[in-house]
Amino acid sequence: PRYIRYEFKEKKIINSKIKYFYIKARYLDFNGKVFKETLSEYIIKKFYKAKQITTLEVFPLKYYPYKWQVKAYLTKYGRKFLSIIDVYFYEYKGKGFYIKKDRVIKIPIESQVVVDAAYFREENPNYTRLSIK
Repeated sequence: PRYIRYEFKEKKIINSKIKYFYIKARYLDFNGKVFKETLSEYIIKKFYKAKQITTLEVFPLKYYPYKWQVKAYLTKYGRKFLSIIDVYFYEYKGKGFYIKKDRVIKIPIESQVVVDAAYFREENPNYTRLSIK
């Protein structure tokens, strides 16, 4: 999950036909060297029947059924991320993955690893932040 801070909203119409709700938000991002605020934009097309709010791409955290778990998760992994912002060597036992021909290949890992976010961003500037569950 990503926690975004609501910045701006507006109802819009495309080509005089398609109505949608436009949301501009911001969040903290790390480019491998510095933290910075990043803008993001979301579009929710108008719908005419009732819809669960949690099925929308973005919605207020107060409507999330387990908001305390999301806050705890974001806090835990935010702190963990901050603790490994430089280059670090770790003993790691867990899941890893790589992509081969647009397929995610999961692999078990039990070895020493190097964490270097800045180098990773240099080598993979278009990385889309995949996650494996």
